[in-house]
Amino acid sequence: MGVVPTSAFDPLFWAHHANVDRLFAMWQQNNPDVVPPPDIYNTVLSPFNVTVKQMWNPEPQNLGYDYVASIEEHPLLAGLLAAKRALTGQDAFSTPLLSVSKDDLGPNFQRVQLRLSGPEHTERGYVVLVFVNQDDATVETQTVGNPHFAAAIPLLAHGPCLGQDANHCDPAASPRGKFDIRSPHHLTPFEEYADITSAVNSALARGEDNIRVKLLVTDFEGNAVVSNDISAKVISLVST
Repeated sequence: MGVVPTSAFDPLFWAHHANVDRLFAMWQQNNPDVVPPPDIYNTVLSPFNVTVKQMWNPEPQNLGYDYVASIEEHPLLAGLLAAKRALTGQDAFSTPLLSVSKDDLGPNFQRVQLRLSGPEHTERGYVVLVFVNQDDATVETQTVGNPHFAAAIPLLAHGPCLGQDANHCDPAASPRGKFDIRSPHHLTPFEEYADITSAVNSALARGEDNIRVKLLVTDFEGNAVVSNDISAKVISLVST
């Protein structure tokens, strides 16, 4: 990545610059009143023929992308459900988990995401299969070539805790300091996203007015699993 003419061929280049852009956007949100001096603000950035001002406060349509608002800020398309109810117990395997109408998606949506907020790392690994408008789906249901199949979300295992004392491997309960740059605890609850746009569009193309999402949990061998280990704080659908 150190050779400018070919740096964009390195996959790390894109991850690096995307994260720099993300961090800068987060900094701007926390410092909305900070702008460069006027003599710099209106400088044209050669050879791109745009000014610092245009890049400091870019319009999404000019960049071709935007950041999805947080779950708290973005209207949810379905009521929030506790994941311990949604991902455990027989009801999770026999009825749709989330259901929304076509109108709830908005007239010009481009993407629909299923979000698992705060699932915990488990000793065993699991896969969450996502089906749209296929209420009778089971873990044996065909996925390849199936327009109802939306995604497979892996929940990777951390294995057994080797510490001798109770709660040895539990993440710290207190929040991290603002300037704590250490990597988070490896068992910190995380975020999982699945793009289910294709399956939703297929349902709408078939003339179906309601979108119903069903989750099935399997182990890595494809066997159905009902486990109290699987949990998350919120399961939601978000359209953008």
